[in-house]
Amino acid sequence: MKSDSLAQEITDRESFDMRRPLPADQLLKEQGYVLIAFKGQIYTLRQTRNDKLILTK
Repeated sequence: MKSDSLAQEITDRESFDMRRPLPADQLLKEQGYVLIAFKGQIYTLRQTRNDKLILTK
């Protein structure tokens, strides 16, 4: 599954530290959004035109 490989890639990175904030630019990349799976639901975290973040189901 694609999300499993991404999770493994993030886990494998030496610079990834869950105690530090993850820069939104790194998370959102060029797309401006990221899909998040949580308890069987899919959420979208995206950047708005006003440079804010919004999480939708």
